[in-house]
Parts: sequence; C-alpha cells; structure tokens
Amino acid sequence: MEMPLVIDLPRDLPNAPLSAPSAQPQPEADRLEVLLASPSPALRRRVAGLLQAGGHMVRQARSEAEAMAALVSDDGPTVALIDQALSGSAGELLGRARTMRPDRYIYAVLLVDGRGRAATVAAREAGADDCLAKPVEPRELDAYLASAQRIIQLATQLRSARDRFRAQATQDPLTGLSNRVAVQEILERELARADREGSPVAVIMVDLDHFKRINDTFGHQAGDEVLREAGNRMKGAVRVYDTVGRYGGEEFIVVLPGADAQVAARVAQRLRTQLSAGGVSTAEGQIPVTASLGVAACEAGAGVAPAELIRRADAALYQAKAEGRDRVVTATSRPRVVAPVEAEALASV
Repeated sequence: MEMPLVIDLPRDLPNAPLSAPSAQPQPEADRLEVLLASPSPALRRRVAGLLQAGGHMVRQARSEAEAMAALVSDDGPTVALIDQALSGSAGELLGRARTMRPDRYIYAVLLVDGRGRAATVAAREAGADDCLAKPVEPRELDAYLASAQRIIQLATQLRSARDRFRAQATQDPLTGLSNRVAVQEILERELARADREGSPVAVIMVDLDHFKRINDTFGHQAGDEVLREAGNRMKGAVRVYDTVGRYGGEEFIVVLPGADAQVAARVAQRLRTQLSAGGVSTAEGQIPVTASLGVAACEAGAGVAPAELIRRADAALYQAKAEGRDRVVTATSRPRVVAPVEAEALASV
C-alpha cells in the first residue's frame, strides 16, 4: 500500500474573521474538485461557501456511504475534506477508496476538533495527508488547498513518468506493438488461464518474406515503413483481446486466446491476405509485401509451456518458407523438422 505524501504546514497562520471570504477565485487550471463529507449541515454550508468562493468545485456527502460513492466514481474528487464526526472510520474509508481507485491520487484532510501533535498523529494514522481544525478558518483552508494542488500536480507528473517508462519497457518503439518480452508474459498468462478454464490458446508466427531484399533495394527507412504498416494491418485484422507483437526483426507474433488450430489457421490466412493486399506505400514507392505464417495451438487441457508453443509455431513458419513462402502452415503433432543450416539460410532472405 502506498504511503501517503505528507506536508508539515505552519500552525501559526493568522486567524481571519469567520466572515472573511476565501482567497480570490483560482484560475481554471488551479481549480480543485473537492469532496466535503460531514454529518453537520452547518459545517457543510460554511466550508462549501468558502470553497465555492475560491472557484473550486464542491461535492457534499452526509454519510460514509455517500462519501465512498463519490470517492470511487469515475469523476471523483482529487481532494477530500472528511469530518472526524462522520460515522465509521475515516481510515477504512480512505483505504477502501484508494484501493478501488489506484489510478487517482486523493489528497485527504481530516477535519478535527482541536489542534496540536495529537490531532496530526490521529489524522495520519487514519491515512489522511493532514488535519484541519474546526471551525475551519478561510486562510488556513486556502493554505491547505494550495498544498493539495502542489501534491496532486506532483503525483500526476510521477504517474505520467511511470506510464512512459512502462510503455518503453513493454512496447516496440518502431511499430508501437507489444515487444517480445511483453508478448511472452501475455502468452504465459493466457496459457495459465486456459489451463484453469479448459480453453485453447493459439500462436501465429509471422515473417515478412524477402525483407532483407526490401532493405537492400529501397533502404532501411522504407523497410521501417513496411514494418509499421504490417503491424497496423495485423492489429486491424484480429480481435481487440488478441495480441500482436513484434518478435524481432521482420518477425511478428500473434497470441489468440480461446482459438483452436482451425480458428487460428483461418485468422492466419486473413493476416496473410491483409499483408499482401496492394503492397505498402512508402517514400520510395509502392513495395509489394508477402508473408509466411506458422500456426500452433494448445488444445484445452494440453498444458503446453509457452516456449514449446512458440517453438512449434516457429517450426511451422520455417516449413512455410521452405515450401515457397506466402503461405500458412499449421503445426501438427509431428511437424517437419527444418535442419539448422536450412533454417539459417531461410532466415537470411
């Protein structure tokens, strides 16, 4: 569980009169969506007025159930002001909300009776980022909201950086497809699920024919365009829950959950047709493309390891290349064995 980000704010902020308005309305980029949860109508009315005067959007909750519904909703708040007097445990409320919505950082402030170290410790033990004494003073509220804004912006930047690093680790930079490591992890998960559910899984290995000749004739930039377009065409020819990945060089891999050998063979034929349809338009002109495909399936309950399923599909692929390319071959229980020397020669052209 993530530890809450903590800010120690000064406690010697000058007290403003209770009737003093909040700070000037915030620029739209700085406006916050705030949940105000309290069983007290008077507290909700007063604090909501201060928040709205500052230009913030306010959602009110009278009970723990209403607060939970607001916190986990798709358009939920990024800041929560939770009255200690709310029935139930604020810690449990925040813990459940953060568990259910790990995609959104919720900056939580507990509204407490009294000040001092004991109140701060109690708030943080409840999972709140800080505490604010009742009655709520306008300038103090503004200071806490400014801190919340900075923390939320930092959390958003960290999440964006994490997502970029994750994409770099799992995506092929040229085609945007899943990379080899990511596809192998997906295949491992799908095979484990197939074992539990008693369903088949199929793999298709795809190799663009004579790709070295394309690079040598038209240049590597044109070859890159062909690879990108091949990936796009294959993604458009499979189901949304199938996976198309780049396995390496001009070789691709497709994972088909729930597909037996016959279904996978039909999908492979569709991929072959899509890849060869009309060639690929590049800056160097129209380049004709064909592909060889090998299909292997793990039938329900077969318990095949990921590496073995890929090996079978790869053997079928080399058989397709040996038989003349631009075709689909499905692995059988006793597939034709391609000698290492022959395999090396086939892979180089």
